[in-house]
Amino acid sequence: MISIWSIAALAPVFWGLLMGGDFTQKFYKPPRRAALWTYRYRWGFIGLSAMLLSFGFWQFGGGSHTWALTLTTMLAVFFAFAGFFVVPYVIFPTFTHRIPWKPALEISSDELSDNDEVIGLEINGDARAYPVSWIVRPHVVHDTVGGEPIAMTYCGLSHLARSFGSKENNGQLRFQVYLQIENNLVLYDNESHGFVQQIEGTLDGGKSAGRQLTEYPSRIMSWKSWRNLYPHTRVFYNPACSSLDRGVRRLVQKILGHQFNADTPYFPTIKRFDSRLHPKAPVIGLLINGRPKAYGLDFLRKHMVINDTVAGKPVLVVHDPVTEVTEVFQRPEKDGGAMEIDAASSGHGFKLFCKATGTEWNIKGEVVKGDGQALQPKAHASKILWMIWYNFYPHTELAFDRISLLQ
Repeated sequence: MISIWSIAALAPVFWGLLMGGDFTQKFYKPPRRAALWTYRYRWGFIGLSAMLLSFGFWQFGGGSHTWALTLTTMLAVFFAFAGFFVVPYVIFPTFTHRIPWKPALEISSDELSDNDEVIGLEINGDARAYPVSWIVRPHVVHDTVGGEPIAMTYCGLSHLARSFGSKENNGQLRFQVYLQIENNLVLYDNESHGFVQQIEGTLDGGKSAGRQLTEYPSRIMSWKSWRNLYPHTRVFYNPACSSLDRGVRRLVQKILGHQFNADTPYFPTIKRFDSRLHPKAPVIGLLINGRPKAYGLDFLRKHMVINDTVAGKPVLVVHDPVTEVTEVFQRPEKDGGAMEIDAASSGHGFKLFCKATGTEWNIKGEVVKGDGQALQPKAHASKILWMIWYNFYPHTELAFDRISLLQ
């Protein structure tokens, strides 16, 4: 009888661990809907286990059953903690208050080398850098940049950074990390009580279900490149500062070492692969009006500038092969048509220019010659792994395909 009770008492929280545990996905892939539903009603699962535990102590307390009661209680606490609390509150606790910022001039080369990757964000003239090695734990940083409340997110498994805002709740988002599904971050918003698959940026469930979040353009590049573009940038300063912090980061780096260098993803949960590019190749991903398109970095290094149209919207994808800076802009229009933009890279730097108007721009989209308007940046997936982009957008068009057929 007590064995049946033990199984019943452990079942709700073990289910939570199976649905919400990251490492259980090395062996089992939970259905997305079941995983999200379980976390939404986590307190119900915990309460059911607690009620069954209380019944067990009342029914079997004392005597020879003490060891079984104690063991069942310890396992229930462990399952509940591992399934519902360890990831959002211990492994990846979200930065919400007292964000540690430092001016670029105060960052030493011992702390951040020129080649270290950073996520760059600029809103209304306010430039910020989030070093990848410092945002990988916590994954999410809430802040106000250029007067706009934002949530900067980074998924190491996808190598994807996205900066979100909201048109509701005064623009406030209160994300916490839940788990990864198919090697991409899933966040829970405590404001709307909905979930967000990071690569999609849409609230799933809650009071704002189906709403697309506002996204601010961010990009991944070297610290040297970002610092040269924005010398007065401020840096998210978050080096490891405790034994737990150092231990978690070592574990994360070990996982990411496999993710970036091995032939297979660390978590074998990706459903779709495509052989047009290496699974770990970095690409620039665009999603416009529901239509996805990707540009391989190797392709962009050869062509530097792509005048394109995606879902009827003229776009400009540019890449400086010297600094490895990639940007995506809304292509300007003149006389009812989209302008054709060219690029040149030399010892004098990288420039964009329009032969028809004589206007020149730098890589930031600022006008440096002529009387044209500044180029407007577009949100995109900067240097995301091809296998992740394709898995979520299997009908994506790959720019390399079309060009290669013409050559």
